Amino acid sequence: MPAAGLRAVVSRELLHLRRQPWDLALLIWFPAATLALMLWLFSAGVPTALPIAVVDEDHSVASRDLARRMAAMRGLAITARPASLEAALPLVRSGGVYGVVHIPANWERDRLRNAPQPVVLYDNAQFSLVAASSATTCARP
Repeated sequence: MPAAGLRAVVSRELLHLRRQPWDLALLIWFPAATLALMLWLFSAGVPTALPIAVVDEDHSVASRDLARRMAAMRGLAITARPASLEAALPLVRSGGVYGVVHIPANWERDRLRNAPQPVVLYDNAQFSLVAASSATTCARP
């Protein structure tokens, strides 16, 4: 008896879907289209070679090594080395770079004295995906 009741319910629902094309679309076609759209959106993968600028005010062996290590990362590409933060600001505003890494003066000396100054990444928060990607890429040792 339960199988006959199940068959009756399924046939009634199939008849309803045949008569109501919008219900069929909501059940099958819209989820399929949404899935296809999401697959297309994420098909590009992880952003690589994001252009950044490095302002090295220390000019020491350690700061050059840090810049060399950042340049070796797949996610970053150092495209500019302005002399100051003021000179780097137009690059960020024009979209030439997505972020600026600032290595302060006397960074190596203070690091060796166990009083390190932070290396700061300034990014353009208008590009939230790029800002998040470059921040996590720069934060890795």
